[in-house]
This record gives sequence, C-alpha cells and structure tokens, in this order.
Amino acid sequence: MSKASNHSISILKEATAGTTPATPRFTKLPDARTTLAATKGDLTTERLEPGRFAAVPRTGARSVVGEIPADISDSAYELLIASGLQGTWSAKASPDTVDITIDSVVTAGIVEGDDYSTASGVVTFERIAGAQQEVRASYVEAGVTTNYEFNGLQTITIDGEDFVVTAYTAVGEVSTIKAASDRSSLSVLRHFSDLGGGKPYMLFAGCEVGTFNLSASANGLAKAVFSLVGQTGGTPLALASLPAGLSQAEPIDTLAFDTFSGDCKIDGVTSAEVTEYDFTIDNGLAEKFGIGVATGRQPSSGQSLGSGSITMYFEDSVLYEKFLSEASFSIEFELQDPIGNKLTVLLPKLVIAPGTQADVDGDTDITLPVNFTAHRDDTEGTHIKITRTGAIAS
Repeated sequence: MSKASNHSISILKEATAGTTPATPRFTKLPDARTTLAATKGDLTTERLEPGRFAAVPRTGARSVVGEIPADISDSAYELLIASGLQGTWSAKASPDTVDITIDSVVTAGIVEGDDYSTASGVVTFERIAGAQQEVRASYVEAGVTTNYEFNGLQTITIDGEDFVVTAYTAVGEVSTIKAASDRSSLSVLRHFSDLGGGKPYMLFAGCEVGTFNLSASANGLAKAVFSLVGQTGGTPLALASLPAGLSQAEPIDTLAFDTFSGDCKIDGVTSAEVTEYDFTIDNGLAEKFGIGVATGRQPSSGQSLGSGSITMYFEDSVLYEKFLSEASFSIEFELQDPIGNKLTVLLPKLVIAPGTQADVDGDTDITLPVNFTAHRDDTEGTHIKITRTGAIAS
C-alpha cells in the first residue's frame, strides 16, 4: 500500500506549452498534497439493447485537472504564482550573494544562476539564501546530476576541487509580479516511491493554473490553492520511461508565512481590524478537444477576474459608506516568516459588492463582511501585484 509520506510532487517551467523539456530539471515542492490526475468523462449512449440490462457506457477523451494546496512559503511556489497571474517575476534587485574560494581562488559576489566549470563538469548555483546562510548547487557530469547544499561557512569537494564558502550578503532582495497576459505552463511529476509494480511515476505536461486562491485568518498560516488544467499525462511510468537526464532539486523548505508578523493596510493605512481574507484570481481556463485526438490541447484563457472578501471588526463606517457610494478602495496584505522573508499582496482597486452589511445575531462583537471584485488600477496597470522581499542578514 502506497503511503502519503512516500509521495512527492515536483514542477518545472516549460519552454513550449505541453512539452516537457529535454534533460528536465524539476524542483520538488515542500508539500506532497495534490489531487492532480488524469480523468475521463462519461459518454452516455442512447442505445437501447434488447432485454433488461443497460448498454455498456464509454468514457471520453483524457483530461488533466486537479489542485495543489499549500501553506504558502517563501520562494517555493513562484512558478505556480506566475502561472496563476499569467505574469513574469522581475529580476531580483539587490540579490543575495555568496563568496566562495575555489581551489584557493576567491570568487566573490556569486548570484543565483552563476556557473563554474570543473575539469569534468559544471557546477550551477541554483539558490542562495544569505540570511539563512544556505547555498544549493547542482553538478552535472556526463549527463548525471548531483545535488549539493552548503550550510554556513562549509567546505565541499566537487570533482576534486574544494569549494569553501567564506561570506554571504543579504540586504533584502526584491522581485515583483503583476497579473498580465504572459501565459506559462508547467510539467508536473508525481512520484509514489513505495508503489509496487515498477511504475511509480506520473508525468503531466502543459499544466496551467486556472485559479489561484489565497486565504488567511488572524493568528494563522496563509493558505493557497492552485487549481491546474493540463494537456497530457497521468499514465503510470517506470523510471526508464521518463525523459533522459531527468533530475530533481530538493524542496525549498522555508517555513510557512504567518498572519501576525506582517501588516494589513486599507487605502494605505495600517489596520488591525481585519480578521480574515479570501480572494481568488480566475483565468477562465477551459479545456479544448478536437476530433481524432484523445487528449486535450492548450486550454483557452479568458479575462483575469479577481474577487474575494474580508471580514473586519465594525469599528467605523468608512468601507460601508464606500459600498453605498460605489467608491473603490485598496488593500495590502504583508505575509512574513520567522526569519523575515516577506510576500506582499496588493489589490489596488477593489469595488465593494452586495452582501456588505453589519448583521447582529447574538451578544458578541459586530463584524462587517466586505465582498469585493478586483479591477485594473491605472497607476499599477493591473488588479493585483505581489512583491517578494528576501530576509536581511542579521
């Protein structure tokens, strides 16, 4: 019997929608939960056979759908967020760096993506977290990839050369993303490591985030749900049937964001009255099928629709009056983890929807549910902007 503790899920960005890249480099997610699977709908026959027994039904073309839920954390879900917003993360401003002495030669200011050629292969520095004093690197030699992780001022020998970490910098790297029209698709690999029968893998291609939901309550963790629509995959596979040279980076294991370390701002003013929020970005993805094809094509995409709600203590009538006068407002949520990594979500132009009223049904504090839809703001040029800010080294 396969157990959840022996399941993992990995993702990578595709260059061509629906095609897993050659020699793919996947990154595991820190959370193994998912419902992503191949499904087939019912094809109801109208055949009426003689006798009392129903005709045998058929199933339709294969669909790939499912969700990836998450206690969202720093850096681990950036590809899914980008697909959900159909946007592109900006290059990191003031990126974290590391100084490494390689065989007695100092290489200062290494950033993510830098390479170093050894005698037999190539070392790529994939992740640098200066505040955590952590470096993750991969070494490729003759098509075989080996993962390395440096912690603190550590020395690791790779291909006969000593890599000695001597210093880190972390001044608060920043990158942003906005909802736009830049679609991106993912390949997703599920691995059931204890599954019998010799086919423990399922590989899905052409997966896009149809809806991206973010929710949180006071004194809790921020929750996200990424709902995926894919093109192909779901057949159980043996290791030999996966793309040649496939490798996996270990998950980015930063702690989940909480809701009490950051800020909440309404119209730019810090507020402590919000008790919970829930909003969704819906890309309007719809499956497409064609005659003579047993799998889906790239889904069609509609408008980016944002909607949600907040619940807040009824301390004043400002938002209720905005509802009555059809005035818009903005809200900004700042999520933070224990070492200071931050994710700031700005909804710059919200229109309050019906259902916003201060009902009383018992002897308790009155709360105001504020339902809203999100719309394009002229200054930001979008209806949602997310900013990731890295922790600063102490």
